[in-house]
Amino acid sequence: MGVFCKINAQTKDTFEDPRDGKIYKTIQIGSLTWMAENLAFKVDTGCLAYNNDENHVAKYGRLYTFETAVKVCPSGWHLPSLEEFEMLIRYAGTSGILAYQELIPTGITGFNAVFGGLYNKNFQYIGKIGYFWSSTTINAGSAYYLGISSSIPEAGICTVEKVKNSNNKKWGLSVRCVKD
Repeated sequence: MGVFCKINAQTKDTFEDPRDGKIYKTIQIGSLTWMAENLAFKVDTGCLAYNNDENHVAKYGRLYTFETAVKVCPSGWHLPSLEEFEMLIRYAGTSGILAYQELIPTGITGFNAVFGGLYNKNFQYIGKIGYFWSSTTINAGSAYYLGISSSIPEAGICTVEKVKNSNNKKWGLSVRCVKD
C-alpha cells in the first residue's frame, strides 16, 4: 500500500527537445524525473528505427548503440545509471512480475515502458521486450540494461552473469533519459 501512495503523488509533465521540437511526456518517480517515452531523436550513426521503418518511431522510439546512447540525451538530461534503474525497480515494488506490472503502460508508476525490441545483427522482439540502456559499463564490450519482457512477464536489471561476455554495446536498445 505504501508504494501505491508514493506513486500516486508523482508529477506528470512534458519536455520539449530543443534539437527537433519533439515533446516527451515526463514523470517524477521518487526523486528522479524520467522521460515517460522512449527517446526518438535521430542521429547519423548508432541510431535505428525498428526494421528501418520510420512508422515505428512514434510508438517505440529509436534503438541506439551504447556508444550513441551515452551521448544522445538532450542537454539537462542523461542516460540513467545502474543505480538509477535500481531505484526505479525498488520504487515499482521489486523486480520480477510486480515491477513489470508497475512499469508497463497500464502500471501506476507512469514509466510507460513500451516493447521497442532490439537490434543484434537483425531486428528482434518488437512488441515483446523493452531493453533500456544504462550508462554503467561492465567491461569494454558490455553494459547493464533494464529488461522488461511481456512473454515472461517480468522486469529487472540484466546482471553481469547474463551479459558480461555478450559484447552487447553493439546492440541497438531503447533509451529513457533522466533529468539532471
